[in-house]
Amino acid sequence: MEFKLKPYVVEPPVCVFTYSCKVTTGDRIDLCAIADGDTHGVFDPITGDYSFYSIDMANYKAGQYTFEITGTVGSKSASATFVMTLVDPCPTTALTINNPAPFID
Repeated sequence: MEFKLKPYVVEPPVCVFTYSCKVTTGDRIDLCAIADGDTHGVFDPITGDYSFYSIDMANYKAGQYTFEITGTVGSKSASATFVMTLVDPCPTTALTINNPAPFID
């Protein structure tokens, strides 16, 4: 998943925004910056962009996660939100053993 923030506009343009990220709803709140095995959540404080990748369905449960990106310049700030939805691609998976051999004690 990739989120590209539409850059905020500030007057005068010499003032530079710094961006911060926080997860406001969801099963986990540590997704803004995480590196855990096959899971990577990377937030760029210069651009406000975010990317996420995971194949770990046990530790990163399906559901909606709301992110708040806040841009700050001096004492002023503005926020934008987006929702990331993680899905379980295997909710109806069936496991079948073909030609099972007899089990011997």
